[in-house]
Amino acid sequence: MGAAVACAVVAQAVAAAGYTPIVVARNQGVGEPRVFVDATSRGPRFFYLGPGTDNKGNLNTLFWWSNDGSHWSGPATTNQANGGNDSDVAVDSNHTIYVADLSDPGGNSSIPISIFNPSTHRFSHAGTVAPGVSGLDREWIASPSRSAIVAIALDDGGNERLWISGDAARHFRRVGNVDTGVGVAGPLVTGKASPGHPAPLYFTYLKGSQLRLAKSTDGGNHWARYLIANNQSVGLFPVVASDSTANLYATWSGTDPASNTLNVIMVAASHNGGKTWGSMRAVSSTKKDAFGDPPAAIFPWVVAGNTGRVDVTFAVEHPVITNSFEGSDITYPGTTWDLRLAQTTNGTSARPTWTGSVLKANFHRGSICTFGTGCVGPQQFGLVNVATPFDRRDLDFFGAALDGKGNLFAPYMQDRPIVATDPTSALFSTTDLDLIRQLGGTNLGSTGH
Repeated sequence: MGAAVACAVVAQAVAAAGYTPIVVARNQGVGEPRVFVDATSRGPRFFYLGPGTDNKGNLNTLFWWSNDGSHWSGPATTNQANGGNDSDVAVDSNHTIYVADLSDPGGNSSIPISIFNPSTHRFSHAGTVAPGVSGLDREWIASPSRSAIVAIALDDGGNERLWISGDAARHFRRVGNVDTGVGVAGPLVTGKASPGHPAPLYFTYLKGSQLRLAKSTDGGNHWARYLIANNQSVGLFPVVASDSTANLYATWSGTDPASNTLNVIMVAASHNGGKTWGSMRAVSSTKKDAFGDPPAAIFPWVVAGNTGRVDVTFAVEHPVITNSFEGSDITYPGTTWDLRLAQTTNGTSARPTWTGSVLKANFHRGSICTFGTGCVGPQQFGLVNVATPFDRRDLDFFGAALDGKGNLFAPYMQDRPIVATDPTSALFSTTDLDLIRQLGGTNLGSTGH
């Protein structure tokens, strides 16, 4: 790997032209918003989901849908009452919509899979990935071909486990482990399928201080593992994307060797299927305050379209006086957060040019805790809804997507203000589920997959 260099990002102080905020649902106790687009479907094409609490007070995955990306209906729930927790979504080439929950109603991390019926707007249970299993965390699913679902999850021994279904998630077979000694693993993503072959599968993960890529070209049965970067301290979650000609782009919140700083959004690219990776570069600010800390930048997500055209979204803090030395987890009460975009249209060059812009300013105030269940809180509660340390209302990521023309859809959670007609708003921290939709500016072109 070549020497790491920080990449200059041209920042804008105002929201980017051509990007508009859209409210999907107001006053929700839902986190980890994920947008997914089925660009060739004739029915609902846009999906927005996250784990949270339904109207009966049960943990569940809540799911919204849209035909045009601007007007949203829902929510439906996966009916895993008191299960839920983590959630993920995949759509196969037959337009079947699968949603995974981590836990079943019995509390086991068995990863139940539900299928959404676009006619009735209801979910039905399809099958269970790991019946009776406990100790699993952060499942991800993807579909490499029609009726095929691949699932991964991290067990409490640091093994990234793997299961495969070929019958639309009714039955799964345990294949083994993709790797061992895993600290954190990002989402399963698909690349462009070739005729007669399944789409390639990719995900990035941390093993020790190494950021790695796992890749399968045979529907998940066999995996190759490659090194992306050494000496990394990676936050939640590392993400990878493939452009239309199979160039790969990884992003993570980690260590920037060039500035010797942490909590920086890094990117790296591979032009040979993940076997080797170019120099990693910073696309968030590495400017240090008087104490040597840059603004904490977290929740990166990457999407790619035509060759070399890449968007990276992330959240970054605005300091009051100085940056928090504890990163995002303990920030000053007045700290606010922006949703930002870094974009390149020449990602295959030796030194890509990245431009930066604000997608949404001030979507959150206070801290954003990235310790998972180690975020002690108090959660969703604060006197007069004050900003608290270890705030986990946003959970662990904002998952972006592209439509078929390469326009960006970037979800986020907007803190709700105190409302005079709602006494509980002064005590409980709820949010609006929003997204930024791209309607103009430079898009990424057809994704090709």
